[in-house]
Amino acid sequence: MCEGATEVGICRAINNFRLKNGKKSATYLGVAFADGTGSNLISYCEGYNKSKYQVCLFCDSDNDGINKQKESIRLQDIKIIDWSNKLCLEKAIYKYLPIKVIKESVELAARLRKNTSTKDLWKSVCNKYDSHTCKECFSNNCFDEKDNEEYLRDKIGEIASGENGWYKNITKGEALGDLIFDHYSELEDNELKQKLNELSNWIDNG
Repeated sequence: MCEGATEVGICRAINNFRLKNGKKSATYLGVAFADGTGSNLISYCEGYNKSKYQVCLFCDSDNDGINKQKESIRLQDIKIIDWSNKLCLEKAIYKYLPIKVIKESVELAARLRKNTSTKDLWKSVCNKYDSHTCKECFSNNCFDEKDNEEYLRDKIGEIASGENGWYKNITKGEALGDLIFDHYSELEDNELKQKLNELSNWIDNG
């Protein structure tokens, strides 16, 4: 069970990566990726579980209301794969992606949006920036100043996950996931890579 459409897209990208590497597809193994539509995901998990399906919930950790219900569904033998530190998917991705891949992802987001340039998206990041070091360059050059990195990662994640988020449908989420897996070997052994591996392992072993 995926919290939303972006998570479904990421799971499809995991499946694409598995197939490229000679692993069995999720469908072959009897695994389907369902959209929990955000606030309904707990009740959907419980419903599938009562229908005797094995359930794994892939979700954010930034909603206190949902967080409070997680222990109860764990007790129902529902596996939960979520992020630490109250992160949502996009904030987790931008917290851990290599800088080179972050820059490519902004270019990808611009291509996926109508009438939006890469410069427009960098401008939206710079307009969120309250540091005097930014100089409103409206480009990825902000990363050249090492002191900006953590702040930039947080702001890009905030914008990408916002109301007009960059990847808020399955197709866009899958495109982002495919980009991440194109650079899979470059990912450090951090939470992002660990969670992607955990999802793939669950597909294999349930």
